[in-house]
Amino acid sequence: MIPTRAELADRCTNPLLKLLILDWRFSCLLIIVLSVLAACVFLPLRIFRTTPRGVVPVVKVNLLELIESRSFTWNARKAEAKGDSDAAMICWGRAIASNPGSVAIARGYVNCYMDSTNSSNWPLSLQAASWLTNIAPHSISDLVLWTKVADKNRAWDLIDGALSGRPEMRTPETQFFWLRARFFARRFEQASAMLREMPAAESEKAGIYAEALKMVLGKKAEQDGATQLLQRRLVHNPNAIPAHEAFLIAASVLKKVDEYGHALESLKSLTTDTFRFEIDYAYLLHASGRRLEASNIASTLSRPRSARELLQATGLLLELGMTPAALKQLESESGKFADLHPTILYALLLLEQGRDDDLAKLLSRLTPQRSSADSSAFLLALDAAVHPLPVHLERLVSGLTEVKSDPSPLLIDFAQEVLLKGKQPEFACKILLQHPRTNDPAYERELFGAADEARNSDLMLSASREWYRLAPKDLRAAQNYCAMLSMFGQEPDLSLVLATQCLEAAPRSIAAKINHIAALINTRKFKLADAMASSVDEAGLSSYERSHFHFLKVKSALSLGQAIDAESASQEIAVADLYPEQIKWLEKHGLKLLQRDSEKGL
Repeated sequence: MIPTRAELADRCTNPLLKLLILDWRFSCLLIIVLSVLAACVFLPLRIFRTTPRGVVPVVKVNLLELIESRSFTWNARKAEAKGDSDAAMICWGRAIASNPGSVAIARGYVNCYMDSTNSSNWPLSLQAASWLTNIAPHSISDLVLWTKVADKNRAWDLIDGALSGRPEMRTPETQFFWLRARFFARRFEQASAMLREMPAAESEKAGIYAEALKMVLGKKAEQDGATQLLQRRLVHNPNAIPAHEAFLIAASVLKKVDEYGHALESLKSLTTDTFRFEIDYAYLLHASGRRLEASNIASTLSRPRSARELLQATGLLLELGMTPAALKQLESESGKFADLHPTILYALLLLEQGRDDDLAKLLSRLTPQRSSADSSAFLLALDAAVHPLPVHLERLVSGLTEVKSDPSPLLIDFAQEVLLKGKQPEFACKILLQHPRTNDPAYERELFGAADEARNSDLMLSASREWYRLAPKDLRAAQNYCAMLSMFGQEPDLSLVLATQCLEAAPRSIAAKINHIAALINTRKFKLADAMASSVDEAGLSSYERSHFHFLKVKSALSLGQAIDAESASQEIAVADLYPEQIKWLEKHGLKLLQRDSEKGL
């Protein structure tokens, strides 16, 4: 027979146990206390695996995160049912943050993004879609979804790279997006070759790009016919928006500015997603000499909806010389996006403008937006910009040296400028060399500038060579490479060709004249060099130009056996303006400039 509560209590000798048995309130309190203790122990433990089997890395969440993610998922689907895509995107994003290993949540977020007109969430959407294709590499539906997301994000290079290496995964739909990607990336020859293989199911949509390609690649008669056909597609056509976009790309390539403007106005009546085309139109107007119209467009652009659009708008303002407007826009908009690049650009412009107080204000209100190497390194660089003391500069160099992944080029540019302003050009060279950018003329230009500040003539030679190789039409690259060839006495014929090109392009430039004199000396045309030097007006020379001009006069005079003239010219040289190679040459020929300047107290 089961004992009663009173009988159980009588058997217990402990008074506390007797109380717990006789009074139900104490029993409930004990259960609650034990439950709370168990929750404190087990709730933080991530024991629920949410990634599919075989997926690495494994993602596990705790019970609270699991409950949160399901609650956010429910709210997201509820918002979608009401047609509130913005609220749905926020809920899906929070669900991913709570449970980043769920395939269902990732797919729900991506599908919601595709139905949304807001493009500001593109980084996370592309990341989620990429993750889906990685965990299911043979899933054609996930690849199609990723391709659509990448297409909406204008990630043309990503689409081209992904589909060109996976022929077994191509479908008529992905073939079409691949064609679009190559067209919008302006790889017209490759896009044209794809048209012959385009499936019939996509022929109608592909016809738009066939006509646009004829506009770009065809002969005059084909271009005119394709232009008329494509213009007819702009009106009363279910594919009017893609037709407008294709026409605008072709008109941009052909520099048809007025046609571009008319098509852009027509596109604005169909969609609000015209930001990138407005940017392109402003650049076209600027290139055709219509700067005022370009400036009006730049001033009336809609508010950027993403960090990418903000960078595009700022780049346009800077190209048009509207730096104050660019700074104002970055000041008000850069902190609204998770992407750090607009803030880095804002800091870089403030540094170049010498606005130290604004840099200090930025540092005081800035907090790491994410636990990333770029964010930490940027804070170090900003701290060094505000406090350019040796300890802060060394901390910046150490921080960037320890970064294992490649920091963004913009961050490296900012760090380099900070180090140069802090009078540490050797550190700037070190950072640039540690994080090289292959086949990038801008990188070689920056490396040359840092090496120039550090008076590292060997590095200047190698950087100028690469800069000229990558950008042979850039007169600055040609002029600097010519100067370095002349300094080192290398490739005399090439140095003279480059010097002549630069002088013809800028016949009044003092730097071009000095460069040409150096090239004449490099080719042993000493009399011509001497004659050209006599035509230079020394009154307009800066201290730096004067030193280099008289250095060349010394070289020319010594080569002509005019020792007295050489000695006289050497008196006009400030050794601080020269490079190690030049000082070595002078000392090799018996001119002790270091000793002379020391005696003068220079």
